[in-house]
Amino acid sequence: LEEDETAKAYAALNEYALHHQVVRDFCEGYYENENNAGKSSNPDLHGCTYEEYYACLEVIRKPYENLFDPGRARIDPKKVLGLWYTDIQKTGTRSKCARIHKPTREEFMAFVARSEPVIITGLVSEWDASKKWTWKYLLEHMKDDSVVVSVSPNPYFDGPEEATLWDKEQFQKGEYVVARPAQLTVPFEKYVQLLKSPYSDNSTYFYLQYMPLKLFNGGKLADDIDRSSLKFADFLDEKLQLLWLGDGRNGGAIHNDRQENLMAMISGTKVFRLVPPLPEMTDYLYAGMPMRGGSLKFRWTKTVDPATGLFKTEFVRDINSLSEVNPYQSYTAVRIDKPEYERFPKSKKLNVIECHVKQGEILYNPAHWWHEVTSTGDSTGKSLGVNWFFAPLYNHIFTNDTFWEPNRNYMPIGKPIETVMKEKN
Repeated sequence: LEEDETAKAYAALNEYALHHQVVRDFCEGYYENENNAGKSSNPDLHGCTYEEYYACLEVIRKPYENLFDPGRARIDPKKVLGLWYTDIQKTGTRSKCARIHKPTREEFMAFVARSEPVIITGLVSEWDASKKWTWKYLLEHMKDDSVVVSVSPNPYFDGPEEATLWDKEQFQKGEYVVARPAQLTVPFEKYVQLLKSPYSDNSTYFYLQYMPLKLFNGGKLADDIDRSSLKFADFLDEKLQLLWLGDGRNGGAIHNDRQENLMAMISGTKVFRLVPPLPEMTDYLYAGMPMRGGSLKFRWTKTVDPATGLFKTEFVRDINSLSEVNPYQSYTAVRIDKPEYERFPKSKKLNVIECHVKQGEILYNPAHWWHEVTSTGDSTGKSLGVNWFFAPLYNHIFTNDTFWEPNRNYMPIGKPIETVMKEKN
């Protein structure tokens, strides 16, 4: 009986509104204290910055994060996208990304509320990173930093490939494996040498991806980015800040991420081909196709290449390392830049928004949008981007779900978002 009553009491405390009230009371009390009076920078959150507010909320929510949220609500993504996306009732369309110059918080909040991709201009070129991050500078300040290098036999890192490459007897044509790139842990200087060596050819691609920026140069590299210029996005709950560095021959197969994403191009360009996360588009992508996952291995052999005088390399696919079939993959074997309509005929119906993100620009890529990425290096052969992942404004649990759930962590900004929605109706 005691255990049952305890469980009921515990479940009764699993209420977002209560947790937000606790945080608001804490912020209000903290900034009303005479020692902290006048230090508040955000009266809308009872004194706390958004970062402070979300940090407090995360601590309070920790014991309940795996419990069912009884206050969850559902929303039709078509109602959200329909506020701006004129092609929502069409198929097979191609359009370009919206663009905005130095947005205010309210202007950017409107794009996030509508789940609308947008290219942001006028900020990155003012960062020290845009002026200082040459190959020479990076080598001087990161030479001995340990990095994890992704190595792939094709430019599309982390993507589906024919399962018959792993075993021709066990698998049939039309079955796929999500192949993760091989990984090498080397000093940064060695990575740059590999990029510029004969090993970097049309059968071997090197890429520095998903690397936390705080790991480089004792965390000082991040100081070259003017975070005050990102104040327009401070209402989002930041989770990661990552570095992406290659020679411009790298990209990503079509997939979706559950986070809101800001990608800033320091050097080179990236083209994002975005597909809206609507049920029919998911069907045209052949998404949700059950696939296994596997990690490639990369190694040097003992055979010398007579053309280069270097030891040859090879990729190894170990069938014993494959995972069980995952029916909820966030990847698809469809290609947009090089379509295969005979293999995937429904992909002709895809609506695609192309976002050409030039050097000095930032892309807002909304959570859950399908995207394929290709890169181009600058005149020095460098493609360098920094991105931030944030908690999603709308949760979308499974790839084939026909509904979204508003993320209740964002209850403090609910009123501004409701205002944005009403203005667009």
